[in-house]
Amino acid sequence: MAARQFCRSFYLALSRGYCLSKAFFMGQQAIRCGSDAGLRSEAEKFVLLQRDGNSDDLSLLEDLDSSAVSVRWPPMPRVEDFQCQASQMVAMANCLEHRRVILLLGAEGAGKTATCREFAHHFGGPGRLFSGKVKFLEAQDFLDAALVGAMDKFLWKALGDLSATGEGLPLLVIDNLHIFQAAVKQELRMALEGALSSLTTLRLLLTSREGLGGDWAFLEHGKVVEVKMEDLSMEDAAQLFLRRCRRPLYPRDFEAESASLEGASVQRLLRESALLKALDRLPGCIIRAAAQVDDELSTLLNHPALGSASLKHPQ
Repeated sequence: MAARQFCRSFYLALSRGYCLSKAFFMGQQAIRCGSDAGLRSEAEKFVLLQRDGNSDDLSLLEDLDSSAVSVRWPPMPRVEDFQCQASQMVAMANCLEHRRVILLLGAEGAGKTATCREFAHHFGGPGRLFSGKVKFLEAQDFLDAALVGAMDKFLWKALGDLSATGEGLPLLVIDNLHIFQAAVKQELRMALEGALSSLTTLRLLLTSREGLGGDWAFLEHGKVVEVKMEDLSMEDAAQLFLRRCRRPLYPRDFEAESASLEGASVQRLLRESALLKALDRLPGCIIRAAAQVDDELSTLLNHPALGSASLKHPQ
């Protein structure tokens, strides 16, 4: 797995015109910053050898200057226990190669923010589509700027940060646009139109719980592509729940008389349980429900989510 990650980044960097030493460093970084924590230590096992003069002897290349590599992984915190449909993120990246704006739609707890953070981290890495040019902002940041009449200034400062580093397409992520009132939403739309007009390579990734409607169908004469968050598979939902539980699960969690369930896979029982179905496979709901599974909860049959909608609509 580590070799596959290294080769993918290494050869992609070479195809983008990086020199050998930079491509090698990017291959190592792909492993150091990967989502699999168990593989990160494998990065140091990759070495770059050079021929010694005219002989056939190979020696370690000692003068590899990693500081010369101008592109770094985005300094964005990773999402713990992230689960998503990987195919959806690939489809989003393919779309943003040709389209300029994506609006990611999903209910509360559907995983929009987590997906955008992982998307920005992965595709903002060295040699990738948005290499070194990713900015992640909350809608609240724009709302605060609008209150003091400085939305345009705030936006252009963010875009200035994007133009300062990296060699990929610039990507601006704005999360939670549903919090805006109509007037502020329209002000932001006009500001983004100006940005798209001035920066012809700029890409936008927006999120909202609902469609924005009206003039938001197009920005700077380009279609805003609406993408609905895909549901987690039952398998992924079960894995996320198991990782976030505060105690192990047992057959008694699924049936009062658990003798008939002995030997059954806990993960299979969880996938088929009424509790997981009640959570609608929404990552946010699953995480909150799993946090309630501790030593004081004797069985999942008594879980509060089975008798309450509070997890779906927290106050």
